[in-house]
Amino acid sequence: MGTGLWRPNDAAGKGSLVGLLEVGTCSLVFDCGLGLVVCRELGSLGRFCYVRCWLVGSWMMVVWVSRYVCLVNTGSGVPLISSLELRPLNNSIYQISSGAISYKYSYDAGASTKKIVRYKDDVYDRVWFPYQFPDSVPIKLDIDTQAIDNLYKLPPEVLRTAAQAPNISTSLSYTFGSNSSKWFYVYFHFAEILNNREDQRREFTITLNGVKYGPFSLEYLKPLSIRPQRSPVQADISFTIDATMESDLPPILNAFEIYRVVPLPLSPTHPSDVNAIMSIKHTYNINRDDWLGDPCHPKAYSWNGLSCGITNTPRIIKLNLSSSKLTGEISPAVADLQAIESIDLSNNLLSGQVPEGLAQLLNLKVLNLSGNKLTGSIPRSLKDKSDTGSLVLSLAGNPDLCQMDSCHREEKKNFAVSVVALIVASVLILIFLSILLVFCIIRRGRRRESLIESTKNGSFKSKNRPFTYSQIIRITGNFTTVVGEGGFGKVYLGTLNDNTPVAVKLLSTSSNQGYKEFRAEVRELQLKLFLC
Repeated sequence: MGTGLWRPNDAAGKGSLVGLLEVGTCSLVFDCGLGLVVCRELGSLGRFCYVRCWLVGSWMMVVWVSRYVCLVNTGSGVPLISSLELRPLNNSIYQISSGAISYKYSYDAGASTKKIVRYKDDVYDRVWFPYQFPDSVPIKLDIDTQAIDNLYKLPPEVLRTAAQAPNISTSLSYTFGSNSSKWFYVYFHFAEILNNREDQRREFTITLNGVKYGPFSLEYLKPLSIRPQRSPVQADISFTIDATMESDLPPILNAFEIYRVVPLPLSPTHPSDVNAIMSIKHTYNINRDDWLGDPCHPKAYSWNGLSCGITNTPRIIKLNLSSSKLTGEISPAVADLQAIESIDLSNNLLSGQVPEGLAQLLNLKVLNLSGNKLTGSIPRSLKDKSDTGSLVLSLAGNPDLCQMDSCHREEKKNFAVSVVALIVASVLILIFLSILLVFCIIRRGRRRESLIESTKNGSFKSKNRPFTYSQIIRITGNFTTVVGEGGFGKVYLGTLNDNTPVAVKLLSTSSNQGYKEFRAEVRELQLKLFLC
């Protein structure tokens, strides 16, 4: 039954309201919330009611708006909306540090007709009224301006017209009396639409409320948009555009705009609180109609069950989700509400243990978890706060939740028993391993001493069988397969009668090593075999 026009600028949620919200007949009155800006129905236009922010007949550009639009029933009927049109806006234009700017005037200078230019000719939904400077020369050329690179996207019809001073010594002058202490921004739009001679130069300055800016020069069909002042000007607006001494041509102006600065008195809820409450909403699938938009602002439309501390940045200080049919465990996000003073989650179906993190909430004074299905025991830190009187703790109606001090004593006793048992078991294992290691060392030492003694006495008895040379020939296949070669000679592959593979090392007559060394190596190998 109407059209809401709102523009988000980027992923962070910045945006602009452009145009008006038509809501059907005037018998249906409601509030329209754009982020933290509340627009109210102010009058009628034909058969439509219109909703505009701050000023009757004004156009609102909000430069900080969250990504939501709320239509609020104020008691005169359920609000309806048929469509929401979004106008993409380049972030590099109409920049201000904070707040919003409210459309005051957009003038098409030099327009010779009374035609008003607006959407769809203007993609940003601005409304351009014709304006003639006194004693100026209107210029209008039927040229193609569609291909002109115009950041502010002025409509082609606005770019094709301009007001030019009658001569080089005459100014283009304008005065606006606001009769108030309000603040304003002024935007100037120029485009050289006359194809002047190459030796002709158009250069000018802008004097706004007594402050001179410039000089500025123009090139053919290259638009120039200027907001000369860094800060807004206050009260009355007066400007003149004058040619410089170096200019060969009089000053011109294609269009100009005036915007009023609108301070936004409300700040959004602290981001960490927003993230926490949105996580809680998602965890428990809370689908309340009044849990939309900013949790704390506007105050008349803050979320039901929440109370906020209204400071420069609002914080959530009270959360009441009693009897809300919540299931599952207590969300860890509850402990992320760092400024919370009161939490009421009573009379739900919550299960699991009470989170230890709730005790870290320094401002928490009331915690009501009664009437749930919580289990385990109360965290000692929460119990201590309750015992000292700094926390009102309600836990009745949780039959499986141990609330007695004996639970903590039993936990400590069980923990102590577990620790003692673990220590005893560790000590026993270490003793056993130590005894085993000592036994192995002693046994290996005795074997080594026995073997060395047997070797010295010539009574060494090896489990290896002696072989005759003829047997060695048969075992190695007459020394056919060489598998290695060392300082004493070659090593051959052989096979015993039981198919056991063996390596046979044969002392070479040309070896540099002597017979004694060869025999010593054999004994060392036998010793290793014996110890293994």
